[in-house]
Formats: sequence, C-alpha cells, structure tokens
Amino acid sequence: MECLIRLKNRPKFIDAIENFQLSWAYPVLFAILCTISGVSNKYVYLPVISILALMVLFSVLFVRDKKVVFAPALMIYFSMGIDTHGAFAKTNGEVASSFDTDGLVGICILGVIVVAPFVLRIILDGSFMRVFKEKNALSLGMFFLNIAILLGGLISDHWTPSSFLYGIFIVAGLDLFYIILSTVVKDSKTLTFSYACRALVVTCLMICAQTLFLALYLHHNGMLIRIDEWTGRWILQREYLAMSWGISTVIGATAVLGIPAAMYLAKNERFPIIYYVSALIMLGTAFLVNTRSAMLVGTLFLAVGVFAASFFGKNKRVNLIFSACLLGIAVLGSVAVLVYYTRDTSIEETWLRIYKFMRLDSINDRLYIFKVGLRDFISSPIFGAGWDKGGNSIDQRAGNFYSNMYHCIIIQMAASTGIVGISAMIFHVKDIFTMTFKRFSLDRALLLSVPLMILAMSLVDNFFFYLNFQIIYVAFLLVAQKHFDLTKNKTV
Repeated sequence: MECLIRLKNRPKFIDAIENFQLSWAYPVLFAILCTISGVSNKYVYLPVISILALMVLFSVLFVRDKKVVFAPALMIYFSMGIDTHGAFAKTNGEVASSFDTDGLVGICILGVIVVAPFVLRIILDGSFMRVFKEKNALSLGMFFLNIAILLGGLISDHWTPSSFLYGIFIVAGLDLFYIILSTVVKDSKTLTFSYACRALVVTCLMICAQTLFLALYLHHNGMLIRIDEWTGRWILQREYLAMSWGISTVIGATAVLGIPAAMYLAKNERFPIIYYVSALIMLGTAFLVNTRSAMLVGTLFLAVGVFAASFFGKNKRVNLIFSACLLGIAVLGSVAVLVYYTRDTSIEETWLRIYKFMRLDSINDRLYIFKVGLRDFISSPIFGAGWDKGGNSIDQRAGNFYSNMYHCIIIQMAASTGIVGISAMIFHVKDIFTMTFKRFSLDRALLLSVPLMILAMSLVDNFFFYLNFQIIYVAFLLVAQKHFDLTKNKTV
C-alpha cells in the first residue's frame, strides 16, 4: 500500500484525481451523491455507495494527504437509503428494519470496503500505534469513559451478556472514528480549521436537502399534513419524517450541528452571507421536523455564533449588518406568527397550540423514564444496572436499543454505569471545558460548540450514543484539540 501512495512517476490522471479529491469540490460532489443515495431504495443507493466506496478506496491507495478522508468520514453514514415499503415509511428508528436483506448485506460489504483499507493503511504506516502512545488533552478522559461504559452493570442483578455487547457497540463507534480521525487530523498538513468547518456545513446542508426532499415527497403523497377533523387545522405527521439513519428527532438534531461551523466561517472567511444563510437553513430544518431540543439548542448556539461573528473577526462590520437584518426579520416574523395564530383565538387556545407544537404533553412520559433511571441508579450505585436495563418494561419497548434508553445523558450514565460512569463523564467533559477556556480562543470555542451541542441536546435525548453523532462529536473534539495544541505552541 505504501508503495502505491509513494509511487514515483505516477500517471498524470492519478495526480489529477488526487488534486480533485484534495480540492473543495470533492466534499461537495460527495455530498450530492450522498443526498441522491440517502433518499433512494437499494436500486439506487447500492450503486451510488459503490461509487463512493471506490472514491474512498482510491484515496486510501493513492492520495498522500489523509485530509481527503475527513469529509467522507462525516458524510458516508447518511448515504444509506431506505427500502421499507419501497420509499419512506413510518419507522420505529431501528436502522436494520429499513432495508431489504440484500440491501443490508450490500451496505455492510461496502462499509467494510470503505473502512478496512484505511484502517490497514494507518496500521502499516505506524499512525495507528501513535494514537495510543501520544498523550493529549482528550486521551485520558476518553479512556476512562470507555472503561466505564464497558463495566456498566458489572455487579448488578440486571447485568446480562447483552449488556456488555451493548457497551462494546457504544464504544466501538467512538473509538473507531477517534482512531481514524486522530490520524487524519494529526498527520494532515493541509487540514485547516476552515476546511473542517466547510465539510461539516456541507454535511448538514446535505441532511437538510434530504429532509426537504422527504417532506416534498410526503406532501405529494398526502402524508405530511393531516387535517384535524375537530378543529379543521393542519397537523404535521412528523412520525413519517424518517429515514434509515434516523427518525425526525434525529434528523433535526443532526441538521443543526453545522451552525457553529457556519458561524466560524462567517467570522473568518469571505462571503459570510453564505454561512449565515446556511445556519438559518439548518435551524429551519429543525423547526420543519419539530425537534424540540434542536430548536432550542440550535437557536442558542446560533445566537452565540452571531454575536461572535458580529463583534470579532475580520468580517465583523458586514456581519453586524447581517445580524441586524437577521434580528429584524426574527422580530417581524415572530410578530407575524403571533398575530396569525391569535387573530381569531383566545389566549387559552393560543397557549394550547404552543403546548401541542412543543409536544409538552409528553413531559410526563419523559419524567417517568427519568424516575425509572434514578431508581435503577439507586439499586446499583457503583457500576449501574447495565445497558440492557432501560426506562421501559419489556412489553413496552419499541424494538430497538435507543428507544429504551432514559433520554438524558446524565441519568443514562448514572443508571447504566453508576458512580464510575458519571465520574468518567465528568472527567471527559472537564477536558472539553479545559480546552475551551485555557488559553481561550473564540475560534476554538466555536469549534468545541459542535460537541457541546451534542451534549446539550443529549440532556433530553440519546444523541450522544448514536453513531452519526459520535462521528461528528469526535471529529470536532480532535479538530479543536489540534487548535489547542497549536495555541500552546503559539503557531496560531
């Protein structure tokens, strides 16, 4: 493999493809193909993912700069289409159930083709072992977190072998991409912070495009909106907003993760209006699919990003104008919506509509799950009750691992891993805040806002444990860590 990477007198077409893959056009092309694949059935997604796999394989064999893997690593998960009922359907969030058997087998094979060669490359060039030898601001916390997750439920009566398998499943995603992306971020000399942010912005816009296509498809088939027979008002059927890689809640939460990256670019790069609009599209997608945590956390981090871009950085003057316009549009839009929804209703009915829109009637169900989690923690306070024990009884489980979780990362770690797990998570989060405030940099704070958004939204859901969130989580922890190390060496 090394002889192919360092091949002298390479044919010109190989150099041309390498230069293309290292350019900004490559992530855009990858995202377009992922968009097409992600909204299609096996007759489309299998050929498209095959093309994507060949592109990654070329990168592994011939491209010298590992930066080329960064954008595909963020995007490839979202290329999975869906076979259920031939298109889109009401799902329970179980990924495997979205595919026909041959489609699932094909995806698994192509996944190995994508991942295995790069793992082999980093083993052969020695960068795999360097990840374990080099100490950094994150390594110790990640190590403790891994151990705590694997030990979950160790001495509990609820512990089963499947609990240990669930623990392996959780850490596998974190560790695999932590190792892969560590080598990418450390070894690449051309992976800039702007490139990483652009890759995430394109990834999230790709998710928004898939969601818009899904919404238009559902609307065309009369499945997006239902008219309430009692009130005559429309109701969004968000349960149909589901793709193979996530239901509506997951879609909205993933879409907003690019907001801090977009505001980083608005602060530092040319044409900041592009990134303002991108951030609004991401937040708008969260509102479209009615993901409460994404709406609230996304709005908060957008406000932080707008402040940073308006008063700091080389674009602060023009960004201040954009921000003022954005604030004006937000105020006028809010007033218009308020007037529209209160023009013929009482205050009580208006509150009822807000109550329904925010789905506040589900709070009691969530509180019940929290109580069960706290009860499980009290029953096994040291190592927790394990990962097989969840918030629902066996007959109430929706058939997948994630729906049975406690829907709060604090309660989840306490109930599943006990004091050991909570301590490990605190240690890990402490490392993140250390990187944020030690030798403080606003740019690094924006980079770290991406994993912090995942943690914040995980206070009311399970996002931290999903593979697609874990990829983005470790990617921007590592990018921020590189910024932290360069600041330490006074090179940025």
